Amino acid sequence: MSSKSTLQLALGPVLFFWSRDEILRFYAEAAQWPLDTVYLGEVVCARRQQVRTQEWISLAHDLADSGKEVVLSCQALLESETDLRRLRRLVENGRVHVEANDLGAARLARQQGLPFVAGPHLNIYNADTLALVQRLGAYRWVPRWRPSCTRCPRASRPGLRRYRPRSSPGG
Repeated sequence: MSSKSTLQLALGPVLFFWSRDEILRFYAEAAQWPLDTVYLGEVVCARRQQVRTQEWISLAHDLADSGKEVVLSCQALLESETDLRRLRRLVENGRVHVEANDLGAARLARQQGLPFVAGPHLNIYNADTLALVQRLGAYRWVPRWRPSCTRCPRASRPGLRRYRPRSSPGG
């Protein structure tokens, strides 16, 4: 039995500290690129919020209108009630999936009955943890990139698609 798969191209969230205008200009250009999936949102630090939560949601909806699968990436480390409020607004956006980079995001998505992407900032280092996250509602896993990840769990679980980012040139 052979399976036929289609190569898909995804753009991860911007990890750089860019101005609001640079971010909006970048995603306006990305809307024209031959991408299947666009991840967007602030995942590094709440203090770097150049784009407001509602703007991220509106941008996600605009990109979805252009025919792309859009995933709102949630912050990796939640530290305050403000971070939690922002997370709730992302999860409750009503239209696009979220990438959970914190178990709080996975929990909120599960409470809402929403499937989610298990992001690279979740600590998934074995098949049992991957299975647990899938039971919580993950439909895709984006593993953390490690140059020598020979012990990473295999994403051969039914219903779970794996996206593995490639290393950057010179990185």
